Amino acid sequence: MRDRKTPNERLAESLERLQQCAPGGIYRSGGLSQRDFKRVSQAGYLQEIIKGWYHLSNPMAPPGVTLWHGHYWGFLSAYLAERYGDDYCLAADTSLLVHSGLTAVPTEIVVVTAVASGNRLELPYGHGLVSYKDMQSLPSNPEIVNGLRIMPLPMALARSSEGFFRRQPLDAAALLQSIQDPSQILRELLDRGAPVYAGRLAGAFRRLGKEDFANRVLDTMRSAGYEVTENDPFESPVPTLGNLRMRSPYAARLRLLWETMRPAVLQNIPANTLKVLPAADYWERVEALQSFDAYHSLSIEGFRVDNALIEKVRSNAFDPAKLDEDRALADALAARGYWESFQRVRESLKEVLAGANAGEVARNHHSGWYRGLFEPAVRAGLLGSGDLAGYRNHQVYINGSQHIPLPAHAVTDAMETFFDLLAEEPEVFVRAVLGHFFFVFIHPYGDGNGRLARFLMNVMLAGKGLPWTVVHLEDRARYMSALETASTQGEITPFARFIREQMEKTLRNDNPQSM
Repeated sequence: MRDRKTPNERLAESLERLQQCAPGGIYRSGGLSQRDFKRVSQAGYLQEIIKGWYHLSNPMAPPGVTLWHGHYWGFLSAYLAERYGDDYCLAADTSLLVHSGLTAVPTEIVVVTAVASGNRLELPYGHGLVSYKDMQSLPSNPEIVNGLRIMPLPMALARSSEGFFRRQPLDAAALLQSIQDPSQILRELLDRGAPVYAGRLAGAFRRLGKEDFANRVLDTMRSAGYEVTENDPFESPVPTLGNLRMRSPYAARLRLLWETMRPAVLQNIPANTLKVLPAADYWERVEALQSFDAYHSLSIEGFRVDNALIEKVRSNAFDPAKLDEDRALADALAARGYWESFQRVRESLKEVLAGANAGEVARNHHSGWYRGLFEPAVRAGLLGSGDLAGYRNHQVYINGSQHIPLPAHAVTDAMETFFDLLAEEPEVFVRAVLGHFFFVFIHPYGDGNGRLARFLMNVMLAGKGLPWTVVHLEDRARYMSALETASTQGEITPFARFIREQMEKTLRNDNPQSM
């Protein structure tokens, strides 16, 4: 009987078979027939990693590093499991990067194995995999993270190189700040007989203000008969949190980042460039900017929004049953959601202007802002009610960015620390700039993070009556570049300067509706 299937029907069948033999989005040659492989490859659904290994792709998505980053850990776990089985583990420094909750894909992964290994394996976009034989460094009880076998934290710290503290000072500090008791690290040091490593960790603990841990490491090793010379392995300055107990390396990282970035923010946002408005003028300004801000904030996110649509939403002339009159359903629902969220932000602003702590107001109200953004889509049946539940429960990736937001299991802890930092911060400029940056750095929700971050920035500015600030669409490229620099390089100065310029630009505009 003649096959009457269309090309699209055949492609769909091939894609179904591809999904079945590509767990985690990673495909190993041989799972598909030659016909299926040729069909899905030519259609753009597979991207080669190395010979014989591919990751699933989407021909509609823009090409670039983001797709590779999304499959990075899946490929490594599948490749290493096939090649070495259980006889491998990430080396100490690489294990520490994973433990620290790294937010960028490392350019090089180092693996210790039980068998002889080859040369560096070249991976896409300049990444690489290096392996070497070291039976003594294979743990009997490895931890599994992102599908990879890594050393437990005490073991990795007891084997960490001096170079790790120099190359990754913030990661090293975050890990040591998260240690609640050094007993397990000491056991590793004593079992290995490693006085040099002990001296290095003692020096690192002392640099971070953990004097009791430093002394305990030295005293214990010396009691066991080892001669230990303390050595501070940090070359660059690192913030000191002392004996503050941290809930996790993620929480420690946020506090350290905040302390590291704070001076640059203060230096780049001088107070004399800003205009404090009395309450009546403040509200007049917010009302005048509402449509203007909606246009720019939504357009930055890629929604097609014009003033007519915004006014239709504002006047409640929006009717989901007549969406044929609007440019697109997604645009209309986004505009309606922005308006509803803005009304809730107004209530938050009232509390801040009345003297409430802006950080605590954001802690208590931000989930309502989020629900406002997406309730229209739920009412229209495009999203399920579960999408309003709260923080994401899956990993997310940012298109075009090398920054990887925190894993889902770390979000709740990170957000509690974030709001603590906001509430504790005395300077409004720091609250606004770092509040905006840290929100998108954590990326707590599956969608809407940029819009919420800009809302949050303005709620923080209201703490001293500073006027509502618009991030302008024509400056989107600089905006995204500054966020990327802060996220991947830890350099906040470009973003601080950008926000200052946006504040000044908004203030110069006497009639925002005409822009």
